[in-house]
Amino acid sequence: MMLDEVDKRILEVLEKDNRTPLRKISKQVKIPPSTIYGRIKRLRKRGVVRRFVTILNPKALGFLVLAFIFIKARAGMYSMVAEDLKEYPEILEIYEVTGDWDIIIKVIMRSYEELNTFLDKISGIKGVESTCIMVVFKSHKDIAGFFHI
Repeated sequence: MMLDEVDKRILEVLEKDNRTPLRKISKQVKIPPSTIYGRIKRLRKRGVVRRFVTILNPKALGFLVLAFIFIKARAGMYSMVAEDLKEYPEILEIYEVTGDWDIIIKVIMRSYEELNTFLDKISGIKGVESTCIMVVFKSHKDIAGFFHI
């Protein structure tokens, strides 16, 4: 999908703060607010902008443990396992991948005890053969957006 320079500049502003008023975006991009509004509407309609969200600080809410769990599933059951995993609110992201593991999930927990209980739960999902966990000790880059176009 081709984006012109105006679209790119609008997206850069929105990715930093999606609550930026149209007038402020207009001043930064140097086009009228009505044009900004129309462009954002078009970007949403085209699926470039999926939704506007608020990014919470997990630590401020008591979620102190971030981990990645690698899952080996039975052949032919990868998608079924991934669908079952969607039911757990502790899971932030689910990926079907290539390599030694079939699924990788990103989870956030309040404690290691909570993480251990969660591991027992997902190990009981039909089709899960084994798991491997990697706890994050320190994050060096953590961004919600990815706009580098």
